[in-house]
This record gives sequence, C-alpha cells and structure tokens, in this order.
Amino acid sequence: MKRTIFLVLIGLAVIGCTFKTKNPQTAISETTIKKNDSSPLPNTYNESEFEEHEVNPGRIDTATYIFDTVDQMPEFPGGNQKLLEFISKYLKYPVTAQDIDIQGKVICRIIISKTGKVEKCEVVRSLERTCDNEALRVLKTLPRFIPGKLKGKKVNVWYTIPVTFKLE
Repeated sequence: MKRTIFLVLIGLAVIGCTFKTKNPQTAISETTIKKNDSSPLPNTYNESEFEEHEVNPGRIDTATYIFDTVDQMPEFPGGNQKLLEFISKYLKYPVTAQDIDIQGKVICRIIISKTGKVEKCEVVRSLERTCDNEALRVLKTLPRFIPGKLKGKKVNVWYTIPVTFKLE
C-alpha cells in the first residue's frame, strides 16, 4: 500500500515538472505592462458601441432549426411498439456479421420533418459497418411519423432509435 502511494506521488511530481515553463522570466515579461506607455490597450472599447439591446431575442427560426426536445415528440403511427415491429420485420441480419457472431445495438438518429417525413439518418454509435448500413437502410424506409410540436407548432426534431442485432 505504501509502495503504491509512493509511486503515485512520484508520478504526480514528474507530471507536475513537465508543465512548468522553460524560462519563467519570459512568462513574466510578456504580461508586464510598461509604466510610460501611453498607447491605447488593444482591448479598449468605446462605450457607445455597446448600446442596450437584447442579446438573445428568444426567436428561433423554426423552419430550419432541428430541435432535440419539444413539447410533443414525433410519434410513429401506432406507437413505439409498431415502430419496433416495423424495424424487426424489414431488418435483414448481414451475413458477414452473422458469420463472425456480431451482436449488439446500432444507435441511430433521424430527423423527423414538420411534415413527418424521415429527412436524414445517421449513426450515433456504431456496431459494425454492415450492421450500421442495414440499420440506416431500414430507417430510410420508415413511413411518415406524426410530427413533433413545440408550442402547438409543427417543427423538425431529432429522434433517436436503437436498432438491435441479436443472433438466436
């Protein structure tokens, strides 16, 4: 126990030494301001440039913005159970993945547009290239969703879907 603590302390001391500047005098001289220098500092500003205005007016262009969370998330016709049934019905296990016994989940996210159409598919967490491609292929064939809503207005929403590959 004492030996482990000693080795950890030695390691920290070595790491601490590597972060010191090569020449401490140059580090100090770079930050020192000359007393007789009357030139304006580079970070000075004119106060009239900063009139009172709203930095974030709270308006987002809902026509182009893609939301992560909304008041009402998009919904597959028939609910999540029907979505999982659709994916399992049309998902074909890649032969190369079967041969080398690859199992697991591909986490994908898709954009559900204001019209409910699947706009874009991408893999967030990969399993294996052929499994990733198969998951994307199936997700691109999804029928229209009931679109997501924010404050009663239909908006574009990111929707995350796990696609499971399991050998039986």
